Amino acid sequence: MRDDYLVFRDTLRAIDAASARLNRDIRTASGALLLSRTRAVRTACSNALRGVDSARRDLLESPYAVRSPLRARNDVSKTQSELRLALSQCVAEFEQYADPARASAIRDTGTRSASDAVTVAKKFERAAEAFLGSLGITVRPYGAGDGPNPFAGSRAN
Repeated sequence: MRDDYLVFRDTLRAIDAASARLNRDIRTASGALLLSRTRAVRTACSNALRGVDSARRDLLESPYAVRSPLRARNDVSKTQSELRLALSQCVAEFEQYADPARASAIRDTGTRSASDAVTVAKKFERAAEAFLGSLGITVRPYGAGDGPNPFAGSRAN
């Protein structure tokens, strides 16, 4: 469960990274670079949207899920539904901007859908990690500075 969740979390983090690159370049980049950045956001949202159902299955339909408190399961289910909606909106909005004729329109409207998707993704991450924590499964945060991750291979890495 933890490993499957971490793979999905990494997929969600790709939206954050693509959105950050777009936000960084939105005012000064050429139309071609904006087109590339918007396509990257669309692809990241699309990839995450495809993984939402498997993440739900991996978390809530596992045999261990019944051991968790009902509130934790409900929180994951609710935020997963919100995440699906935010990702769908992100894909739809950035699909429009992927057209070369509309690439510069993103300068005027900003990146609201990408920001919404990132916000909801972080909310989902908190709910999923609380759910896993209620089962006794710890999820190390990004950048945990306490040495090598024992789950990432040998300790020599």
